[in-house]
Amino acid sequence: MANDFRLVITKTPLRITFTGGGTDIPSYYRRYGPGAVV
Repeated sequence: MANDFRLVITKTPLRITFTGGGTDIPSYYRRYGPGAVV
């Protein structure tokens, strides 16, 4: 059990800001509106 480590690598299409309310890509939030972290 001591060596039971797994590496998970992911790719995300957008960067989400936690204080801005949307993505940091202006063309995205102009088109889709602001986002939210729930």
